[in-house]
Amino acid sequence: MRVSFILPENKLAKTEGKEVILRIIEPDGGALFDLATGGGSFLFNGKEIFYTQKQDILYDRKSQQVTFDYKKGNPYKPGSYNIEVYAEGTKIGEHSFNVQ
Repeated sequence: MRVSFILPENKLAKTEGKEVILRIIEPDGGALFDLATGGGSFLFNGKEIFYTQKQDILYDRKSQQVTFDYKKGNPYKPGSYNIEVYAEGTKIGEHSFNVQ
């Protein structure tokens, strides 16, 4: 699965490295994660939550595309999936899609 999105321009931000975290939430509500493929956990609003992958990027205040490639070992369950993206302790985006 490939997840791509655009981080918008922000002239007020510092040019620096940023950690971007991707969560893919399955129809049953659990996050897809595997330690062997870059998954793990982090604290959000005082609660430990699991993530699918994370990536360090150099954010230079300009609009830029970020892409995650996730390879799952078995088929995706049918149903509605949610994608959440986090950076600097904040949820910065979300989207959903269906698998039939």
